[in-house]
Amino acid sequence: MLAAGLKSTSRVKLFWVAKSRPLGPSFYSPPISVLMNSCAYSSAWDTIERRRLLAHPALHSIRSQSDSLIVQCADLDATLCNSSEDSVPTMNPWGPNPWAPQAFYQQPGFVPQQTGFPAYWGQPGWAPQNPTPGFHSTKYPNLNPILASDSTQVRYDVRKKARNEISQAIYVPHRGQFATTPPASHVRLICKAFPWSIEVMSNTPVTVEGVWDAIWAALQQPIVDSEWGIIVSDKKLRETIEKAAKKRSEYDGEPKLKRIDWLGSSTIFRGLDKMPDFAEQRLLPGGEPCPETWVIKLGTS
Repeated sequence: MLAAGLKSTSRVKLFWVAKSRPLGPSFYSPPISVLMNSCAYSSAWDTIERRRLLAHPALHSIRSQSDSLIVQCADLDATLCNSSEDSVPTMNPWGPNPWAPQAFYQQPGFVPQQTGFPAYWGQPGWAPQNPTPGFHSTKYPNLNPILASDSTQVRYDVRKKARNEISQAIYVPHRGQFATTPPASHVRLICKAFPWSIEVMSNTPVTVEGVWDAIWAALQQPIVDSEWGIIVSDKKLRETIEKAAKKRSEYDGEPKLKRIDWLGSSTIFRGLDKMPDFAEQRLLPGGEPCPETWVIKLGTS
């Protein structure tokens, strides 16, 4: 690129800027910039010098390269303007990004549906893909069949979390279903094998997973002093608890007694039962009854 500034005043400035390399000593000295300060140079000399500069072969080479670049840019611009619409992706502002990387993975085995489980257990997003027609508890029609003792095939050790014990093919599609119908936000769980009641309470309807998690969490609580006072008066119960605690501590490393130890070897979940008479006896005098009170059924492995 060549820039020349000539003035008719007594000070004449001539700048030569080369983009890549100097034109050489034979062209002009110094090759990069010249500052001439004199009043003796006539306009005729200026004319001769300008002609000599413009006639230099190096300048012709630069101008030739510049013209070639301009032609290439013009050709590229014409190509882009004349290209068909099919060659450029249509950008739909409401559609997916066409430039986003494509994902290559298999479709998950259980796709959350937007509609609920027919008839009873419909919680949007967690209905199984192909619910079995007629799969319900004949004995407890208002209880989710995956929890009812007469219909469930689920068996797992309550010493461990249900999500780790139950097959994912069963756990995943059922975990978000309602535990009861109509949906309840308060479910009470009691058991003949231990003296505590488990209150499952939620701002939203209690789910199957909520029941399973509540059982595990309640039985992980440590045995307190008042409970130990009852245990020591029963030799058989004490031996059962101490034996269970020793076995449990081998895999969880916790030497302290837990409520789960109270169960001894009867730690296998077999579903829920409805026992109104036992629920009434078990209710603390003056306590508030819960319509959804269910009895945990446990067994041995």
